[in-house]
Amino acid sequence: MTRFIAELNGGGHINIAADRMELNQDGTGILVYNGQALVAFMDLSAVVTAYLSELGGGRK
Repeated sequence: MTRFIAELNGGGHINIAADRMELNQDGTGILVYNGQALVAFMDLSAVVTAYLSELGGGRK
């Protein structure tokens, strides 16, 4: 399962199921999708870090 994780400049966090992220047309925000559904939108001025993470299979 892939998740979108973001740290916000006010100290908050977002951690939701998602499979892709992209910049909006004017480059001021991040659009986050899970399949065809838009699941989040963040203004870049509020974001410290943002990435997609895939859950691994654990340690062997």
